Amino acid sequence: MTRAPFAPLALIAVALVAPTNAVADDGTDRDGDGALIERAELVIGPGPRAIGSIAIDNPLGDVVIEGYDGDSVSIVAVKHAPDALALGRLRVTVVPDPDGAVRLSTAITERRDRPAVALATVRIDLTVRVPRAVKVSGRVTTGRLAVSNVDAGADLDASTGPISVHNVAGVVFARSLAGSQRFEEVFGALDSHAIDGNLAFDSVRGARLNAQAFGGSIDGRRIASKDVRMTSVDGDVALEVEPQVGGALTLASLRGSVSVQVRGTVGLRVRARAGKSLSVPGVAPTVGQWAEVAFGARRGQATVNVSSRFGDVRFGLVQ
Repeated sequence: MTRAPFAPLALIAVALVAPTNAVADDGTDRDGDGALIERAELVIGPGPRAIGSIAIDNPLGDVVIEGYDGDSVSIVAVKHAPDALALGRLRVTVVPDPDGAVRLSTAITERRDRPAVALATVRIDLTVRVPRAVKVSGRVTTGRLAVSNVDAGADLDASTGPISVHNVAGVVFARSLAGSQRFEEVFGALDSHAIDGNLAFDSVRGARLNAQAFGGSIDGRRIASKDVRMTSVDGDVALEVEPQVGGALTLASLRGSVSVQVRGTVGLRVRARAGKSLSVPGVAPTVGQWAEVAFGARRGQATVNVSSRFGDVRFGLVQ
Protein backbone atom coordinates (compact mmCIF):
# COMPACT_ATOMS: atom_id res chain seq x y z
CA MET A 1 0.00 0.00 0.00
CA THR A 2 1.31 3.43 -0.92
CA ARG A 3 1.16 5.82 1.98
CA ALA A 4 0.30 9.45 1.43
CA PRO A 5 3.28 11.79 1.30
CA PHE A 6 4.39 12.83 4.79
CA ALA A 7 1.62 10.73 6.37
CA PRO A 8 1.85 10.33 10.19
CA LEU A 9 2.24 6.67 11.16
CA ALA A 10 1.19 4.93 14.33
CA LEU A 11 3.87 4.38 17.00
CA ILE A 12 6.03 7.11 15.50
CA ALA A 13 5.92 10.74 16.64
CA VAL A 14 5.47 12.84 13.50
CA ALA A 15 5.09 16.59 13.27
CA LEU A 16 4.27 18.07 9.88
CA VAL A 17 4.52 21.66 8.78
CA ALA A 18 2.03 21.97 5.96
CA PRO A 19 3.43 22.78 2.52
CA THR A 20 3.39 26.42 1.64
CA ASN A 21 1.34 27.52 -1.33
CA ALA A 22 3.15 27.20 -4.63
CA VAL A 23 5.00 30.37 -5.57
CA ALA A 24 6.65 31.55 -8.74
CA ASP A 25 10.40 31.12 -9.07
CA ASP A 26 12.00 34.33 -7.78
CA GLY A 27 15.48 33.39 -8.99
CA THR A 28 16.95 32.81 -5.52
CA ASP A 29 17.60 29.13 -6.28
CA ARG A 30 19.69 30.16 -9.31
CA ASP A 31 18.44 27.32 -11.48
CA GLY A 32 16.83 29.70 -13.96
CA ASP A 33 13.98 27.32 -14.75
CA GLY A 34 11.16 29.78 -13.98
CA ALA A 35 9.18 26.98 -12.34
CA LEU A 36 6.60 27.02 -9.60
CA ILE A 37 8.10 26.11 -6.23
CA GLU A 38 6.54 24.40 -3.22
CA ARG A 39 8.29 23.77 0.09
CA ALA A 40 7.28 21.28 2.79
CA GLU A 41 8.89 20.21 6.06
CA LEU A 42 8.46 17.06 8.15
CA VAL A 43 9.94 16.15 11.53
CA ILE A 44 10.04 12.50 12.61
CA GLY A 45 10.69 11.87 16.29
CA PRO A 46 11.92 8.61 17.82
CA GLY A 47 9.39 5.87 18.54
CA PRO A 48 9.80 2.77 20.71
CA ARG A 49 13.35 2.56 19.38
CA ALA A 50 15.77 5.33 18.52
CA ILE A 51 16.07 6.15 14.83
CA GLY A 52 18.99 4.02 13.66
CA SER A 53 19.00 4.24 9.87
CA ILE A 54 17.60 6.24 6.98
CA ALA A 55 17.48 5.24 3.32
CA ILE A 56 16.81 7.96 0.73
CA ASP A 57 16.01 7.34 -2.93
CA ASN A 58 15.58 10.53 -4.96
CA PRO A 59 15.86 10.16 -8.76
CA LEU A 60 14.37 13.66 -9.21
CA GLY A 61 16.94 15.99 -7.65
CA ASP A 62 19.53 16.67 -4.96
CA VAL A 63 19.93 14.97 -1.60
CA VAL A 64 21.79 16.72 1.24
CA ILE A 65 22.18 14.76 4.49
CA GLU A 66 23.50 16.56 7.57
CA GLY A 67 24.16 15.06 10.99
CA TYR A 68 23.35 17.04 14.15
CA ASP A 69 23.08 16.60 17.93
CA GLY A 70 19.44 15.54 18.20
CA ASP A 71 17.20 12.47 18.13
CA SER A 72 14.75 13.38 15.35
CA VAL A 73 14.91 13.40 11.57
CA SER A 74 14.02 16.67 9.84
CA ILE A 75 13.13 16.61 6.13
CA VAL A 76 12.77 19.67 3.92
CA ALA A 77 11.45 18.99 0.41
CA VAL A 78 11.48 21.67 -2.29
CA LYS A 79 9.50 20.84 -5.44
CA HIS A 80 9.94 22.57 -8.81
CA ALA A 81 7.49 22.19 -11.70
CA PRO A 82 6.45 24.21 -14.78
CA ASP A 83 2.78 24.44 -13.71
CA ALA A 84 0.39 23.60 -10.88
CA LEU A 85 -0.80 20.33 -12.47
CA ALA A 86 2.75 18.98 -12.74
CA LEU A 87 3.57 20.23 -9.25
CA GLY A 88 0.64 18.26 -7.85
CA ARG A 89 1.98 15.04 -9.32
CA LEU A 90 5.30 15.22 -7.49
CA ARG A 91 5.29 12.99 -4.44
CA VAL A 92 7.58 12.60 -1.44
CA THR A 93 6.86 9.43 0.55
CA VAL A 94 8.19 8.80 4.04
CA VAL A 95 7.88 5.42 5.74
CA PRO A 96 9.13 5.40 9.37
CA ASP A 97 9.11 1.95 10.97
CA PRO A 98 8.84 1.22 14.70
CA ASP A 99 12.19 -0.60 14.55
CA GLY A 100 13.97 2.71 14.00
CA ALA A 101 14.41 2.59 10.21
CA VAL A 102 13.19 5.43 7.99
CA ARG A 103 12.68 5.21 4.22
CA LEU A 104 12.27 8.28 2.05
CA SER A 105 11.56 8.31 -1.69
CA THR A 106 10.29 10.58 -4.47
CA ALA A 107 8.23 9.88 -7.56
CA ILE A 108 5.92 11.33 -10.22
CA THR A 109 2.41 9.92 -10.04
CA GLU A 110 0.94 8.54 -13.25
CA ARG A 111 -2.33 9.96 -14.62
CA ARG A 112 -3.97 8.17 -17.53
CA ASP A 113 -6.09 11.21 -18.33
CA ARG A 114 -3.07 13.51 -18.60
CA PRO A 115 0.16 13.46 -20.61
CA ALA A 116 3.36 12.29 -18.98
CA VAL A 117 5.46 14.88 -17.17
CA ALA A 118 8.86 15.47 -18.78
CA LEU A 119 11.58 14.69 -16.25
CA ALA A 120 13.67 17.62 -17.42
CA THR A 121 10.94 20.07 -16.33
CA VAL A 122 10.54 18.96 -12.69
CA ARG A 123 12.73 18.32 -9.67
CA ILE A 124 12.57 17.63 -5.95
CA ASP A 125 15.46 18.65 -3.73
CA LEU A 126 15.73 17.10 -0.26
CA THR A 127 17.63 18.38 2.77
CA VAL A 128 17.61 15.85 5.60
CA ARG A 129 18.99 16.40 9.12
CA VAL A 130 19.65 13.20 11.06
CA PRO A 131 21.10 12.22 14.45
CA ARG A 132 24.85 11.76 14.12
CA ALA A 133 24.66 8.06 15.09
CA VAL A 134 22.24 7.20 12.25
CA LYS A 135 23.47 4.97 9.40
CA VAL A 136 22.58 6.69 6.13
CA SER A 137 22.16 5.49 2.57
CA GLY A 138 21.32 7.65 -0.43
CA ARG A 139 20.70 7.28 -4.13
CA VAL A 140 20.38 9.97 -6.80
CA THR A 141 20.40 10.04 -10.60
CA THR A 142 21.55 13.42 -11.97
CA GLY A 143 21.28 15.31 -8.70
CA ARG A 144 23.93 16.08 -6.11
CA LEU A 145 24.41 13.71 -3.16
CA ALA A 146 26.12 15.25 -0.12
CA VAL A 147 26.67 13.77 3.36
CA SER A 148 28.29 15.47 6.35
CA ASN A 149 28.76 15.14 10.11
CA VAL A 150 27.58 11.55 10.65
CA ASP A 151 29.34 8.85 12.69
CA ALA A 152 27.84 5.54 11.51
CA GLY A 153 29.04 5.46 7.90
CA ALA A 154 27.17 5.82 4.62
CA ASP A 155 26.19 3.86 1.51
CA LEU A 156 25.96 6.20 -1.50
CA ASP A 157 24.98 5.67 -5.12
CA ALA A 158 24.79 8.14 -8.01
CA SER A 159 24.40 7.91 -11.77
CA THR A 160 25.74 11.16 -13.24
CA GLY A 161 25.41 13.36 -10.18
CA PRO A 162 28.38 14.28 -7.96
CA ILE A 163 28.95 12.75 -4.52
CA SER A 164 30.56 14.70 -1.66
CA VAL A 165 31.35 13.47 1.86
CA HIS A 166 32.64 15.63 4.70
CA ASN A 167 33.44 14.80 8.34
CA VAL A 168 32.08 11.24 8.34
CA ALA A 169 33.15 8.31 10.51
CA GLY A 170 32.47 4.61 9.99
CA VAL A 171 32.36 2.49 6.87
CA VAL A 172 31.65 4.45 3.67
CA PHE A 173 30.74 2.95 0.29
CA ALA A 174 30.30 5.21 -2.77
CA ARG A 175 29.52 4.30 -6.38
CA SER A 176 28.87 6.42 -9.47
CA LEU A 177 28.68 5.97 -13.22
CA ALA A 178 29.71 9.37 -14.57
CA GLY A 179 29.70 11.56 -11.48
CA SER A 180 32.69 12.91 -9.59
CA GLN A 181 33.31 12.02 -5.95
CA ARG A 182 35.04 14.04 -3.23
CA PHE A 183 35.81 12.98 0.34
CA GLU A 184 37.13 15.24 3.11
CA GLU A 185 37.82 14.20 6.71
CA VAL A 186 36.71 10.59 6.58
CA PHE A 187 37.63 8.40 9.56
CA GLY A 188 37.06 4.73 8.79
CA ALA A 189 37.09 2.25 5.93
CA LEU A 190 36.30 3.86 2.57
CA ASP A 191 35.45 2.21 -0.76
CA SER A 192 34.94 4.49 -3.77
CA HIS A 193 34.18 3.33 -7.32
CA ALA A 194 33.48 5.32 -10.50
CA ILE A 195 33.20 4.40 -14.16
CA ASP A 196 33.80 7.81 -15.74
CA GLY A 197 34.30 10.25 -12.88
CA ASN A 198 37.20 11.76 -10.96
CA LEU A 199 37.84 10.71 -7.36
CA ALA A 200 39.37 13.11 -4.80
CA PHE A 201 40.36 12.43 -1.18
CA ASP A 202 41.59 14.83 1.50
CA SER A 203 42.35 13.85 5.10
CA VAL A 204 41.30 10.20 5.15
CA ARG A 205 42.35 7.91 7.97
CA GLY A 206 41.22 4.38 8.74
CA ALA A 207 41.76 0.70 8.11
CA ARG A 208 41.23 0.83 4.34
CA LEU A 209 40.99 3.20 1.40
CA ASN A 210 40.03 1.50 -1.85
CA ALA A 211 39.51 3.74 -4.89
CA GLN A 212 38.84 2.45 -8.40
CA ALA A 213 38.13 4.47 -11.54
CA PHE A 214 37.89 3.51 -15.18
CA GLY A 215 38.02 6.77 -17.13
CA GLY A 216 38.67 9.21 -14.31
CA SER A 217 41.64 10.37 -12.28
CA ILE A 218 42.33 9.70 -8.59
CA ASP A 219 43.86 12.31 -6.29
CA GLY A 220 44.66 11.78 -2.59
CA ARG A 221 46.04 14.30 -0.11
CA ARG A 222 46.88 13.84 3.59
CA ILE A 223 46.03 10.12 3.50
CA ALA A 224 46.88 7.97 6.53
CA SER A 225 44.91 4.76 5.97
CA LYS A 226 46.73 1.50 6.69
CA ASP A 227 45.71 -0.29 3.49
CA VAL A 228 45.54 2.00 0.45
CA ARG A 229 44.65 0.80 -3.03
CA MET A 230 44.10 3.23 -5.93
CA THR A 231 43.70 1.98 -9.48
CA SER A 232 42.59 3.63 -12.71
CA VAL A 233 42.49 2.44 -16.31
CA ASP A 234 42.78 5.70 -18.28
CA GLY A 235 43.29 8.33 -15.57
CA ASP A 236 46.24 9.62 -13.58
CA VAL A 237 46.79 8.58 -9.95
CA ALA A 238 48.38 11.02 -7.49
CA LEU A 239 48.85 10.39 -3.77
CA GLU A 240 50.33 12.20 -0.80
CA VAL A 241 50.40 9.66 2.04
CA GLU A 242 51.70 8.90 5.51
CA PRO A 243 52.22 5.11 5.54
CA GLN A 244 51.31 3.15 8.65
CA VAL A 245 53.41 0.44 10.33
CA GLY A 246 52.84 -2.83 8.47
CA GLY A 247 50.61 -1.09 5.95
CA ALA A 248 50.31 -1.63 2.22
CA LEU A 249 50.06 0.88 -0.64
CA THR A 250 49.12 -0.14 -4.17
CA LEU A 251 48.90 2.55 -6.87
CA ALA A 252 48.38 1.61 -10.49
CA SER A 253 47.15 2.97 -13.81
CA LEU A 254 47.07 1.31 -17.18
CA ARG A 255 47.49 4.41 -19.39
CA GLY A 256 47.84 7.31 -16.94
CA SER A 257 50.77 8.50 -14.87
CA VAL A 258 51.25 7.58 -11.20
CA SER A 259 52.82 9.94 -8.65
CA VAL A 260 53.39 9.18 -4.95
CA GLN A 261 54.75 11.49 -2.25
CA VAL A 262 55.47 9.77 1.09
CA ARG A 263 55.74 11.45 4.50
CA GLY A 264 56.61 10.05 7.92
CA THR A 265 59.24 7.79 9.46
CA VAL A 266 57.88 4.31 8.74
CA GLY A 267 60.27 2.06 6.84
CA LEU A 268 59.30 1.25 3.25
CA ARG A 269 59.81 -1.58 0.79
CA VAL A 270 59.10 -0.16 -2.67
CA ARG A 271 58.47 -1.90 -5.99
CA ALA A 272 57.92 0.33 -9.03
CA ARG A 273 57.46 -0.12 -12.78
CA ALA A 274 56.76 2.35 -15.59
CA GLY A 275 55.93 2.11 -19.28
CA LYS A 276 57.63 5.47 -19.86
CA SER A 277 59.89 7.28 -17.40
CA LEU A 278 60.54 5.97 -13.88
CA SER A 279 61.75 8.25 -11.08
CA VAL A 280 62.53 6.63 -7.72
CA PRO A 281 65.36 7.78 -5.38
CA GLY A 282 68.29 5.40 -5.54
CA VAL A 283 66.97 3.50 -8.59
CA ALA A 284 68.41 3.72 -12.10
CA PRO A 285 65.78 4.71 -14.69
CA THR A 286 64.27 1.66 -16.34
CA VAL A 287 61.36 1.04 -18.70
CA GLY A 288 58.94 -1.86 -18.38
CA GLN A 289 60.85 -3.61 -15.59
CA TRP A 290 60.21 -3.80 -11.85
CA ALA A 291 62.65 -1.91 -9.67
CA GLU A 292 62.96 -2.56 -5.93
CA VAL A 293 64.39 -0.41 -3.15
CA ALA A 294 64.04 -0.09 0.64
CA PHE A 295 64.00 3.01 2.86
CA GLY A 296 64.32 3.25 6.63
CA ALA A 297 64.07 0.54 9.26
CA ARG A 298 63.05 -2.97 8.26
CA ARG A 299 60.91 -3.58 11.31
CA GLY A 300 57.28 -2.68 10.69
CA GLN A 301 57.96 -1.79 7.05
CA ALA A 302 55.07 -0.75 4.85
CA THR A 303 54.98 -2.19 1.34
CA VAL A 304 54.56 0.10 -1.66
CA ASN A 305 53.73 -1.07 -5.20
CA VAL A 306 53.58 1.64 -7.85
CA SER A 307 53.04 0.94 -11.54
CA SER A 308 51.82 2.25 -14.87
CA ARG A 309 51.91 0.03 -17.91
CA PHE A 310 52.02 2.85 -20.46
CA GLY A 311 52.66 5.98 -18.36
CA ASP A 312 55.19 7.67 -16.10
CA VAL A 313 55.85 6.75 -12.47
CA ARG A 314 57.19 9.16 -9.83
CA PHE A 315 57.99 8.21 -6.23
CA GLY A 316 59.34 10.71 -3.71
CA LEU A 317 60.09 11.09 0.00
CA VAL A 318 58.98 14.32 1.67
CA GLN A 319 60.71 15.45 4.89
